[in-house]
Amino acid sequence: MSGKRTGVKRGTALAMAMVLGLGLILGGCASAMVSEVKQTGPIMLQPIQPQPDASKIKSGLAVYYFRNLYKSIYEIPKGKNMLLEGKPGPPLPELNRRFGPEQKIFDSGLDMGVGMFIYGYLRFPKAGEYAFRAMANDGVRLLLNGQMILNDPFVHGDKFTGPTTVTATEAGLYEFQMFYYQRKGTARLELHWQTPDMNAFAPVPPEAYAHLPGKGPLE
Repeated sequence: MSGKRTGVKRGTALAMAMVLGLGLILGGCASAMVSEVKQTGPIMLQPIQPQPDASKIKSGLAVYYFRNLYKSIYEIPKGKNMLLEGKPGPPLPELNRRFGPEQKIFDSGLDMGVGMFIYGYLRFPKAGEYAFRAMANDGVRLLLNGQMILNDPFVHGDKFTGPTTVTATEAGLYEFQMFYYQRKGTARLELHWQTPDMNAFAPVPPEAYAHLPGKGPLE
């Protein structure tokens, strides 16, 4: 009898372990599929203080390029590794770009396996609610004042993220950071907004982007 009971216990333990393992796998898959920013209300944002010296501000956004066949935003270097593995490029005048097969992506000199960290400022023309969404191929993440606004981190074809709504308390410059990568094939990156004066989304215009020349990504 003791042998039979031991066998039953072992069988029960094995079944429980298999169920637990399956649950962990499914749980991991479910978390990996989450790509949108969960939102219960507008994200409140205030202009950065102090505002950058207007005489030193230039149009466009600063950028660092990385070379790798990334599979998610999480793989793009962060912190000091960004400086070690990345290479700065000329400022980007705007983000409304689409690239076909074998076309060089922005000023990276590469047609595939490109990662980017884009940073600077976004100019809000007035206080009020602004909705954002991004068209990307592949992954993209947008942060304003360090808060995650859009997040679509995994490999995919052309598709919109979001939308996410923020409330700007005042007109002015807000900190802008974006991670983006393209793995293979075609590429696309667009940022759209709907301002308080607009009835529909439109690409963020070049005059809304700004940066401080010489300012590094960790400063």
